[in-house]
Amino acid sequence: MPKRSRFLEWVDARTGVPSSLDRTASEQLRGGAGLRYVFGSALAGAFLIQLITGLLLMASYVPSSSHAWGSVWYINNELDFGWLIRGLHHFGSSAVVILLALHLVQTIVLAAYRAPREFTWWLGLLMMFAVLGLALTGYLLPWDQKGYWATRVATNIAGTTPVIGPVVQRVLVGGVEYGNQTLTRMYALHVGLLPMLIVLGLIGHWTLARRHGLTGRDRPGRTDSYWPFQVFYNLLAITVVLGILLAIVWVNHGVTLEAPADPSGTDYPARPEWYFLPLYQLLNEFDSDTEIIGTMVIPGAIVTVLFLLPVLDRLLPRRLVHFGACALIFGVLGGAGALMTKAILADKNDAAFLLARLEADRQRDRANALADAAGLPPEGAGYLMARDPLSRGMALLEANCLSCHVYGGQGKVQSQVAQPTPEQLEASDPSRLGTLSGALPEQVLRMVAFALPDDIQAESASTDLGEHGETLYRVEGRNAQDERVVAETAEGDAHVVVSTFSNQSACDLKGFGTRDWLRGLLEDPSSPAYFGTVPQCSGMAEWKAGSELSAEQLDEVADFFAEHVIPYREGLSAASWELQFAEAEEPPPGYTHFMNECANCHLWGLGGADGTGVDSPNIYGWGSPTWIRRMIEEPGARDLYGYLAEHEQMPGFAGQLTDEDLDVIVRLLRGEFLPPVGVLEGPDEEEMPELIADQQDGD
Repeated sequence: MPKRSRFLEWVDARTGVPSSLDRTASEQLRGGAGLRYVFGSALAGAFLIQLITGLLLMASYVPSSSHAWGSVWYINNELDFGWLIRGLHHFGSSAVVILLALHLVQTIVLAAYRAPREFTWWLGLLMMFAVLGLALTGYLLPWDQKGYWATRVATNIAGTTPVIGPVVQRVLVGGVEYGNQTLTRMYALHVGLLPMLIVLGLIGHWTLARRHGLTGRDRPGRTDSYWPFQVFYNLLAITVVLGILLAIVWVNHGVTLEAPADPSGTDYPARPEWYFLPLYQLLNEFDSDTEIIGTMVIPGAIVTVLFLLPVLDRLLPRRLVHFGACALIFGVLGGAGALMTKAILADKNDAAFLLARLEADRQRDRANALADAAGLPPEGAGYLMARDPLSRGMALLEANCLSCHVYGGQGKVQSQVAQPTPEQLEASDPSRLGTLSGALPEQVLRMVAFALPDDIQAESASTDLGEHGETLYRVEGRNAQDERVVAETAEGDAHVVVSTFSNQSACDLKGFGTRDWLRGLLEDPSSPAYFGTVPQCSGMAEWKAGSELSAEQLDEVADFFAEHVIPYREGLSAASWELQFAEAEEPPPGYTHFMNECANCHLWGLGGADGTGVDSPNIYGWGSPTWIRRMIEEPGARDLYGYLAEHEQMPGFAGQLTDEDLDVIVRLLRGEFLPPVGVLEGPDEEEMPELIADQQDGD
């Protein structure tokens, strides 16, 4: 070794570190340096990548259930190279697990658990569980749908542990409700306790490895020193790992962020990360009465055997133990691969899962688009979707309104998935589809015949090409309630999606309360989009039949409403409002046309604000949020549709919807929301940030 400087001598005299490094560098490797020794160093290098990227993420991350999602979104989309840092951290965890498995296999194959390396082996196993704990606790930190529901599954599994399970679950969750306490506890484990244990374990592991030397196969006549030969291979392995990670992150442009966690929803298709997928599938192999076998007994038995290997090696024939250990580790990895494959294929063939996954993807894209358009609500990302008319509003419409109304021509859709077994498929009778029995392949017809309800009257069959060139099959018909029913499947699928569309018996709500909706009503009130399916509201059609207003004059009426009626001012009486037009020397043309042709039925202001004795709704403030909210809550009021018989009226929702619910419904009807990606409609682009900011403020 070269002579040390006086400074290094001074450091060595007080710490011994330079001498320790010299001894490591001069360590002789049996059989010479090579790639067979790199797995431990590559694993340590991957963990170092996790430490560095984790520290960088901590600088911008907020460990709060209100703001965690927003801080991760900021890292992903706004922070310089944030997507790269988070991508390296995310995919780096997979690299750590893979290298951990390779290092474990190598250790068992080389029998490095034998004396005098027992403590090295046990310490390595403890670090392995700490690493898996890191992967598990990090899952929740973005506080998105994926992490939230996967964590619930994991903590519920922990809760099945005999005796201590419920206590462990409460400690991890921070009580009985998943929320801020859950997140902060997982954060403390992820960035505090577990990394500290792993660092201490690495130091101990490295010290013990230096004490007992590296285990390897002898190659007679060759011996290399650790420096520079093995150091070169180690650095090469770490560089390869980093290069692969960078390539994966670059190709995927980081890692996606799911929609903010929604504890109220239960339909998210929760799945763990791929390295926990075998355990998830193992759990599914048992029913609820015996699931503890999959969650505790089998994993616990494997872990116990691994911990006892050094002891068994002294009590039983060594070759037998070594053979058993190799058979165990390869059996576990093979079984894990088989379980993982089974889980992936099951999801691929599970139409319910695929539909839920598509909806989750839509929610993810929607949340990211909203955040990108105008930032995040001050109260937290949870309000991002809750105040979005297109998300929350459509859910409310589907639950309360679309049994009668439609939105954009689409009524309520009830979808079911049918996956017949081979026996059910064989017993299915395609002849009940009538004349369609020869229109599609027999296998498809049998699947459709099994899936469709008994009261279906099939009407048509068609084929089309999907995005990937596969053949799509579609059968349409009507059920006993005359509702349209559509059955769809694709070439190679083992399932059929059956969708039932409700019958329209009320107007189309898309654009209701806007100038365009009103103009369409004035043009053709008998259209199904307006009152064509509402016979008790035929007055507009009767007016239209005798109207003498030209298209230009109808435009002027619609313009008058857009400028003066829809912008309703709270607190201004109808009489005071109408005086500005009734006493004007030149009132707006639209007002004059309205008074000439419409005021005989519809009232406002001086004409009688309460609508008493008139068979049409009072339209003072029509289209304004206030008018629409009243229409939703009290459609049977005297000045609205109280003139109709009770059985002809729309049901009222007073007391059933919150103010926030009413607000998002009104915004949805009036089109005041960020359009879906690729849809060029709705407010102008310049208006969107202000519009969404108002939406987030709950105005």
